Amino acid sequence: MRVDVIDGLFEDMARQRAFVATRCPPYERLLGLLPDALPLERLARAWQGRRFGGHYERPLLLLACLRDDALEEGPTHPLHALVGPAADPEAASLPRVREALDADRPVWQKLARRHVQTNETGRAVAWLWPAHLLGHRLTEPLSLVDVGASAGLNLVADELPRIWSREGGGALAVDPLPPLGQRTGFDLRPLDVADDLDARWLRACVWPGQTERLDRLERAIAAWRASDPRPELRGTAGWSLGRIGGSEALEALQAAAAREADPEALAMIRAALHALEGVEGARQDGSDAAAAHEETSGGGVR
Repeated sequence: MRVDVIDGLFEDMARQRAFVATRCPPYERLLGLLPDALPLERLARAWQGRRFGGHYERPLLLLACLRDDALEEGPTHPLHALVGPAADPEAASLPRVREALDADRPVWQKLARRHVQTNETGRAVAWLWPAHLLGHRLTEPLSLVDVGASAGLNLVADELPRIWSREGGGALAVDPLPPLGQRTGFDLRPLDVADDLDARWLRACVWPGQTERLDRLERAIAAWRASDPRPELRGTAGWSLGRIGGSEALEALQAAAAREADPEALAMIRAALHALEGVEGARQDGSDAAAAHEETSGGGVR
């Protein structure tokens, strides 16, 4: 049984494999094994009635669905070492790929209904920088509209770290920003990061080994949840920031604790803050001790 929906799939996979060869070794290995592992009739049934665009869409959907399965199941998944946090390309084997595509696994339900989603908050400079430049001329709060918003994470990019630089060097200024008003996102298949399954799917769409991009995603999810009117999500956002760690997360938690009115959410935020303050304090003590050792041993910079 061959139908149009899988025609040319192997050619698309070969093109995508060449593209990811130096960018994502785990996916390069997986794309090399999939042609010998995919049950095409089952795939055709899963994709029945669907339409795909660019050559990359079907290969990336296969990869993201397998990664989502691995993130869901954890270390017992046959491809967890390959597409999970370890991102070890040497963990790939044809038997493991075939096992991951077993008919009883949830990957087939995901292949039937999921769509590849991109939520790269680094792109928010497209509105942050103009808003900064024009802000002094505005007499009303600036309303944001994002078409193709997916989960809408770029709409809360003003709450995220500034990561942009000028071509000649130096940071690109996007602050101060004008007052912001309504934020609206449009998407044919919007995702809700308050839903743990949708949030995990966004993580699955980040390629294995892209730790900086995954960190930006986690910060954006936490910022979005912190702005949600539901207190239980603000508490969960505090927990997420505590897991991310770092001085910026510490400052965000301190600010959240100062403004939170709901007792349960405040308790979660304070617990995350207490744990993170202990970690940051230990790091500072270690840094101080190292500096003191350098000074006393004559190894200081002169």
